[in-house]
Amino acid sequence: MAQEERRQTSSQIAEAIRKAFDRYQNGKVSVEEVSGGPPVGADVQIKLFGGDLTILDQYANKLMDHLKSQPGTTNVDKSIKSGVGKIVFTPDDRKLTQLGIGRDSLGFWLRFYASGITADSLKLSEGGPDKTDINLRLNTGLPTVETLEGFSIPTQQGSYPLAALGKFNLAVSPTTIIREEGKRVVSVTASVKPGFSISTINQNLGQFADGLKLPEGYSWETGGANQENQKSVFSLLQAMGISVLLIVVTMIVQFNSFRRALIVILVIPLSISGVFLIFALSQTSLTFPALVGVLALFGIVVKNSILVVDKIVANQKAGIAFIESIADAAASRLEPIALTSLTAIFGLIPITLSDPIWRGLGGAIIAGLTFSGTIMLFFIPVVYYYFFVQSEK
Repeated sequence: MAQEERRQTSSQIAEAIRKAFDRYQNGKVSVEEVSGGPPVGADVQIKLFGGDLTILDQYANKLMDHLKSQPGTTNVDKSIKSGVGKIVFTPDDRKLTQLGIGRDSLGFWLRFYASGITADSLKLSEGGPDKTDINLRLNTGLPTVETLEGFSIPTQQGSYPLAALGKFNLAVSPTTIIREEGKRVVSVTASVKPGFSISTINQNLGQFADGLKLPEGYSWETGGANQENQKSVFSLLQAMGISVLLIVVTMIVQFNSFRRALIVILVIPLSISGVFLIFALSQTSLTFPALVGVLALFGIVVKNSILVVDKIVANQKAGIAFIESIADAAASRLEPIALTSLTAIFGLIPITLSDPIWRGLGGAIIAGLTFSGTIMLFFIPVVYYYFFVQSEK
């Protein structure tokens, strides 16, 4: 169904599908909505680090149960998946101590029996470049549970069957093993329904993870969209700082005055405050594309500010009185600034309304120009007057 033909939003449709398949028994149904733009990733993610996958899986299940009990969370899942079964032999340490054999020796004999050991390597052909390994094994066929149970292990007190030194268990083998910085990792992820705070759910999840009291050598950290958003915001803040510095240097060179450069720069926080104000009134999310729009807004509003300040300076050089120079600059630059701002606003309306991903980017520029474009013509003349009125007397 086309978007203009339906009366429900994508969030309402997703929630209806989740409720319809809430008790579906023949599989798992996950409904995920389109992201509002980069950074992408799970709304909620927590990573568990450690050495034993079994322990990590146990704590991952506790985190999943906690997330499922929280209102507003859906699509709760973990990265570790059950695969094919495997046979696990658990040694009896007490029995091994009595017989005078260690786990290392027991592991050596098991590897010797199951996969063999490499004794040497040699060339089968005189001129061949490759060597062939010579493997020694105690068994020619594939080992089974029956053959492993009867396999005799030499000890200081004679040979004993493997079944007498421990027990066999059938366990589930994971399909994939993920490592980060040399440690095994299990991730727990979840999506957040519209109307609920992602940061609040992440904060509650962190408090619950602290209460788990992980064993020594195990740790956790948050990830997903929350972590990616922090990285992206930090990189954008760096870019904003560099851009402001470059603008200041350019203005000082152009006007040969620190005060005039400062007047031009003061328009930037004015426009940003307009973005925050209009976004708050319209309940628009400050997404990553919106932050990119704020960064692009720097150059646009500074350009308009330069037009006013440059006209004031030109009027003063032409011999016009101080106050008349300021008034004439604001009046004469009203039309070009208004027309260029309206042109940019109308040009951004299609992309702002066409796709939710770019709504933040276009909305930030439109909000900044709408707010600062009108106030700037009153702000700059007043600030310029108070900055230079003493020097004109």
